[in-house]
Amino acid sequence: VGLPLAEELVGRFPPSRNLEAWCRDPARALQDGLDLAMQHIDSDYVFLLDADSTLTFDALKACVATLDTDPKLGMAQLITVSTNGSAGVFARASALFVSMLRTSIGMLNDSGGFLFFYGHNGMWRTAALREVGPWEQYYRGRIMIGEDRMLSLLAYAAGYRGATVDRLAGE
Repeated sequence: VGLPLAEELVGRFPPSRNLEAWCRDPARALQDGLDLAMQHIDSDYVFLLDADSTLTFDALKACVATLDTDPKLGMAQLITVSTNGSAGVFARASALFVSMLRTSIGMLNDSGGFLFFYGHNGMWRTAALREVGPWEQYYRGRIMIGEDRMLSLLAYAAGYRGATVDRLAGE
């Protein structure tokens, strides 16, 4: 959304909620906005959501508890499931495909692989992101649209691991 709309939405919350609106330059990639937001984060962890994310009441606490167990855990990923599969035939087929893909990735994780970040519904250790970032990644001079997967690989190469948190999150 544009900055005026984002500021209007934030303005609907009481000041005690401590919300801020960040808006990327529309001429730049999405990752530019994530890098801009990283400049304003002063907490140990950062949680990334999509507009259609749904969480259980204790998801954030579960992610923090998971990351607190080991300083080499760079990321905690919630079990993300499709919640929009009833919107039509195409949505149902897409939801099924994504579910199968995530199940396959989960099986790889459980058999000694490493965890890919899904781009949302997960929490990162801020220090790990700063070490392996930025979000804006290029390959052969072109911006990557798989920056979430790339940061997973870079984090793994830097010695960080990921963990699946046993909580469902919708998308």
